[in-house]
Amino acid sequence: MDSIYLLITTVPSQDEAKNLAQETVENGLAACVQIQAACQSIYKWQGVVEAAVEYPIHFKTNESKKDALFKFIKEHHSYDVPEILSIKLDDIDPEYANWLNTQLVVNK
Repeated sequence: MDSIYLLITTVPSQDEAKNLAQETVENGLAACVQIQAACQSIYKWQGVVEAAVEYPIHFKTNESKKDALFKFIKEHHSYDVPEILSIKLDDIDPEYANWLNTQLVVNK
């Protein structure tokens, strides 16, 4: 069974979040995607401190789809340098892991 990964990014609008979520599930890159509530981000961009409202997105995938999902997010993201974090999940319910892997096989 493939290892399970959580990929996280943030986007500037709920519409972009919904589009990324829909496309990644339809294309079999993620089994489940959760769009989080808007949050306030403070960061430095090109030497200037910026503030923006962003929508965090959590993508659940497996090892065999992780690199393709990472690439898809990067290519379809509106930011020049998007935050994309990949976390390998060490402790996960086996039934959920089985469901997730099954979804990604079905959705090739």
